[in-house]
Amino acid sequence: ADVPTEPTAPKRKRIALIGIFGGLISGIGLALLLEVISTGIVRPEDAETALGVPHLASVPLLKRQSDGLGDPLIAMRVVLAQPDGLFSRSIAGLREELDKRRSDPSPRVLLVVPSLPNEGQTVIAANLALALAAAGTRTLIIHGDLRRSSLSQHLGVEQVPGLLYAICFGQDF
Repeated sequence: ADVPTEPTAPKRKRIALIGIFGGLISGIGLALLLEVISTGIVRPEDAETALGVPHLASVPLLKRQSDGLGDPLIAMRVVLAQPDGLFSRSIAGLREELDKRRSDPSPRVLLVVPSLPNEGQTVIAANLALALAAAGTRTLIIHGDLRRSSLSQHLGVEQVPGLLYAICFGQDF
């Protein structure tokens, strides 16, 4: 008998091909399964479909510590502190989209509302107000969160009787 030059088992090429194609098919199947069972809003198109309103802009998560924004005063003014950052560009894109969709020159009211607590609506509203003011638009920001009214504190504005006082007592101030 001749001495074999190749091993008769295991067939390495066959095992490698089966592993590659099996992994590819399993990965595609898992991705499709996760897409089907996903219930959240992931893409802008999902938001438009689920909510029935047009998508204006996506704003990235602002990581305060890693971006050097540990001070809330700076976080409320990111468009001034980091004008070339991704967050500032997103806010500028939102402002441009709002201007583009504006049909008449009358004053407008914008409402920034979160879907969950601590989503950053105060930071977005403050930075959007700064971006609008920097573009020459007269801007008034009213923080209507009656439980956590921290906007004036973070912006360094003197606190005077506010929205709750006006609602409860009907006072002009």
